[in-house]
Amino acid sequence: MFWLRLNCKEELPDYIQDLTNNFSELTPISEIILNYDERVWNTLPIKKKNDISITISGWFIFNGKVNDIEELLDSILNIGLNKTLLKIDIGIFIGILEQEDKKIIFNDFFGLSSHYYNYNNNLLRVAPSAKYL
Repeated sequence: MFWLRLNCKEELPDYIQDLTNNFSELTPISEIILNYDERVWNTLPIKKKNDISITISGWFIFNGKVNDIEELLDSILNIGLNKTLLKIDIGIFIGILEQEDKKIIFNDFFGLSSHYYNYNNNLLRVAPSAKYL
């Protein structure tokens, strides 16, 4: 089970929190709250390099490796996000790519990781349910 929340402070129900690990990061322009399953991630699903950070909720196979977020970010830096996403073999995920004050929300091509978003008063919010927006 995995969920990503951006600028949504309401807590998920206890029965969901008991099934996942919780990771929270406050950046200068947003707060990212990530629920992830440590059985499919051997590290936190966030990586920073060259003032760019990527956060992924879910799972993916890239270049034959499961959840290699460092290699994914290296590819994004080398060939860009769109070309890198086309090289992902399979997965169900939603992610945020942040650079300075710019955020890019991306997900698997079939949209199997359904999340909702809201943009109001210059604040982008993303949540796994419209209830949390």
